[in-house]
Amino acid sequence: MLFRSAMIITDNNGVCIVKSESQRLTSANSKELKTFLEKPIQSGAKIVFELSNIDFIDSSGLGAILTVQRESQMKGGDVRLADLSSPVLTLFRLTRMFRIFDIYPNLNAAVASFDTPISDQSAIK
Repeated sequence: MLFRSAMIITDNNGVCIVKSESQRLTSANSKELKTFLEKPIQSGAKIVFELSNIDFIDSSGLGAILTVQRESQMKGGDVRLADLSSPVLTLFRLTRMFRIFDIYPNLNAAVASFDTPISDQSAIK
């Protein structure tokens, strides 16, 4: 399972950082991801997925990330993606998901983006 080994770290700005030691986000573990993030979502947390270790995401995994974003935004939170591996960045470009998510080249930029006006953000497009 993917997110049993994941950790949530809350930094001083109140941002939940999610990173997995696994390499895949698929139908086998996408439900676990949503369950894992249920409390932060309900509290309206700012969430950053640090995805450098993930080299494969299937449609269920992509749907799980979309669900986390949608539910988080409904509660006043938001989601950013950081440090995507090359295959995952290619997937997000091919599926045009870069239009839906703010994607950052590294974790620090993603965390800082929550406090930066939209016009000043350096999201990857």
